Amino acid sequence: MSEVVIRHVEQEDYQPIISVVDEWWGGRPMAAMLPKLFFVHFSSTSFTAVDDGQIVGFLIGFISQTFPD
Repeated sequence: MSEVVIRHVEQEDYQPIISVVDEWWGGRPMAAMLPKLFFVHFSSTSFTAVDDGQIVGFLIGFISQTFPD
């Protein structure tokens, strides 16, 4: 049994995630809401779950400059 590794997102994670994100959301069209710039500018607050070399989950997070609290 492999271990799931949690790491910060990388720019290279964009394509594998964007290609399945609508499916992961039950067919809901989410790809347009996930621009590549999130993977570039929010990598320190975003994470990818990897199991046996495959991305199995992700979390994109960012701190609002308007509402930092």
